[in-house]
Amino acid sequence: MGAIPQNVIDDIRQRADIVRVISEYIPLKKAGANFKALCPFHEEKTPSFNVNTAKQIFHCFGCQEGGNAISFVMKYENVSFPEAVRVLAANMGIEIESRDAKADGEIERIYSALKAASEFFRARLEEAPETAPAREYMKKRNIDPQLAGLFGLGWAPDEWEALTGHLLKKGFELKTIEKAGLCKPSSKGNAIDRFRGRLIFPICNAGGKPIAFAGRVLDESRKDAPKYLNSPETPVYSKSRVLYGLHLAQQAARRADSLIIVEGYMDVIALRAAGVENTVAVAGVAFTPRQAEAIKRTCENAVILFDTDEAGIKAAQKSIPVLLDQGLKVKALSLPGAKDPDEFIGANGPEKFGELAKHAPAFAEFVIDTVLAKADLNDIGSKTEAAREVIPFLKKIKDGIERSQYAQLLAERARIDPKVIEKEVNRSIPQQGAPAGPRGAEQKTSARSLAEKILIRILLDRPEYLDSYASALAPDDFSNKEYMEIFRLILLAREREVRTISEIVDMAGSEGLGGQLAGISVEKDLFDEEKIEKVAQDCVNRIKYSPQTRKNSLQALSEAAERRDSESFKKAEKKYIESRPDKL
Repeated sequence: MGAIPQNVIDDIRQRADIVRVISEYIPLKKAGANFKALCPFHEEKTPSFNVNTAKQIFHCFGCQEGGNAISFVMKYENVSFPEAVRVLAANMGIEIESRDAKADGEIERIYSALKAASEFFRARLEEAPETAPAREYMKKRNIDPQLAGLFGLGWAPDEWEALTGHLLKKGFELKTIEKAGLCKPSSKGNAIDRFRGRLIFPICNAGGKPIAFAGRVLDESRKDAPKYLNSPETPVYSKSRVLYGLHLAQQAARRADSLIIVEGYMDVIALRAAGVENTVAVAGVAFTPRQAEAIKRTCENAVILFDTDEAGIKAAQKSIPVLLDQGLKVKALSLPGAKDPDEFIGANGPEKFGELAKHAPAFAEFVIDTVLAKADLNDIGSKTEAAREVIPFLKKIKDGIERSQYAQLLAERARIDPKVIEKEVNRSIPQQGAPAGPRGAEQKTSARSLAEKILIRILLDRPEYLDSYASALAPDDFSNKEYMEIFRLILLAREREVRTISEIVDMAGSEGLGGQLAGISVEKDLFDEEKIEKVAQDCVNRIKYSPQTRKNSLQALSEAAERRDSESFKKAEKKYIESRPDKL
């Protein structure tokens, strides 16, 4: 898969109506000429997320995220710019032609190699006679051909160089195959396949592209081999960012506003076979903030389903704080009398599982019950230790009323004075909504900075003013670095004949700069629209002829004189003369 032609990007940008795109992810409500919603990128109770239909941009006045349809998909799906463009293209039925792998960059060559490997594994599972054990295993686990195809299951031949040789014949270089994590050097120095004699589970990104693989050994006699073998970290795969099956679970999770988190690949597939589609797996790694962020972008509720043994409970307890830090509502689900979902559903049916998931206890109750179950409540030391183990979890609850109720529950079940527990739980809890240090404090905006901001807004709305009112300005006339960069973008947009704010957002590159640009563009009551020409001239005067500008130009003049740099001196002198007060 290669670079996307610019004309195709332009076509997609023009055809991707931002309201239609965003409404596929979150519910939008009409608000005058535009739309509002609860922001999907931070927790809030009052909608501050705005979609401007005329300018085809979005902006959140709460967290300052902003951009156009493409940058929304990038942020929400956690994908790159090309991947976001491809997501939009697929939704609009636009076909993007691929180039030959050798013409692509390194990353695209790796993606291409991974896709070819996935197709190779899939074909061997379906066609090779030696895969009978794999097909028998899948039959035993109720994985029919359709389900196997949905998850892209495959088979790695028990041969040293089957995949590597196949990819080399297809024109991939050995270094690309190595960087994709598909082969490794042997003790003899030659390259051998990483996966051999294993059932293959492709691991995909949010857009459904294979980025890694996991292989399960089926031969019980291979005692020396690990049950599962995973791809190493590569330029396109980081274990800490991926949730297995998320690309297939997202739509169902958004409909249910809930995602069930399990431990293994087969748990996800077993639940899917039973009709439970909103399921992902952490796949044997410690839960990470990046994974929690991916869940938060998908839904508000997370249900953790781990094994009921001590290791499983500890894993659940470690995951809970990570999820709570993202503002997710967390429940904990256990399956009585079963080691995994497949066994439970086989014995009780999918309806029973659905009921358990629906009525799963909140994480706090789960933690209270599991910790107190191990304690001797007749022993003061034991129950004190247990209470102290629970309290850090309760501190994570942001809602004060909810936190108080669970503090009461802990006190009741541990038979401890409720006032004591309440005091310990609320100790060192920051006040909700209180400023978090200097950043949260209200900052005064200088007249000059405000003038720069207003002029940026005017130039975004009226680019023709660049050649009239703002013709004398240069980027370094701006004191605010962000406004300086946005002014550079506006100049570059004129040079490239870019006319829409949505396109300038794409040019920004930086998410922060694009968001700020979008925010300025939609801010209300920034100036009197009826006096726009006078406002534009006043802003230019404030920027060009401010005391700070004169001070800076005088300093530059002095430094040029000390260096005896005649050319710099002439430029600085000209700028100082232009900045004199009599110019106002």
